[in-house]
Amino acid sequence: METAFLLGCAAAVAWNGIVWAYGWRALEARRWVARGALLVDARSVDEFARGHVDGSVSFSAEGIAAQLDRAPYRSAALPLGPHDRPIVVYSSSRARSAEAARWLRRAGYHRVLDAGAMSSW
Repeated sequence: METAFLLGCAAAVAWNGIVWAYGWRALEARRWVARGALLVDARSVDEFARGHVDGSVSFSAEGIAAQLDRAPYRSAALPLGPHDRPIVVYSSSRARSAEAARWLRRAGYHRVLDAGAMSSW
């Protein structure tokens, strides 16, 4: 499966650099989730309610930041499981998913993948 994945990525690069830039991230995110990563939707609760990726949990970028600012033990403030658990974060644009990924890394979650925009899923 890994070989097929790499060949697909190489074909995408040869075909169109844009596909590589955005398509790789979605493919890698799906691979992480298939292997047990937690899928986090970094959009607002209202946006999540209007539609989200199956299996994802809602935890907005703003919510992550607020929880960490309030908590005396920042890394224990987030109900996302053990710190070695892989986490994939997405949003409607890459800005919020990148912000959420940064906050998660600051909280001690080091296996975090910013999947970018939900549309690439």
